[in-house]
Amino acid sequence: MAHNSYLTSNAIIINNIPLTTIKDIQSIVFYNRVVRTSQSFLDRAIDLTVECYDSRNDPDFTNILATTNIISVGSLVYRFDFPAISTYTTFSTSN
Repeated sequence: MAHNSYLTSNAIIINNIPLTTIKDIQSIVFYNRVVRTSQSFLDRAIDLTVECYDSRNDPDFTNILATTNIISVGSLVYRFDFPAISTYTTFSTSN
């Protein structure tokens, strides 16, 4: 059973990311790139979440180290800030 009340049936696993502690992550940016900007394509990210795991010590992905809120609005870009965001001083103003 998934840790939330909804069922999870799809996942994207990104490997070979340099070992980083959660407290050192500034932000995760998810680009919802589309060929057309119709609302139906923007809505494809709705109900997704981003979860962080330690695959070296948890190969079955059972212990979530960090998670984002569920995406509820279609957008071209999502930014999820983590503890070290306060160490960053310059932010992009465009996608």
